[in-house]
Amino acid sequence: MVRNRLKRILREAARREAGVLGPGYDVVLIAKAGAVGHGLEDIASDVRVLFGRLRSRYAGQGGAGAAC
Repeated sequence: MVRNRLKRILREAARREAGVLGPGYDVVLIAKAGAVGHGLEDIASDVRVLFGRLRSRYAGQGGAGAAC
């Protein structure tokens, strides 16, 4: 039950923050045990930071797949 709730929260956070990353990325999010008990806003904030890092790291390369 906790696992499913966390999956739903991660999915919603990624959906909300997808605009930060832009098109052309495939991202796999794996929740750590410490994420249990955190709400959508906390997790969405973390996802926003992560997506911003990815965007700046792979800027101009056409998405993360192009860097592989």
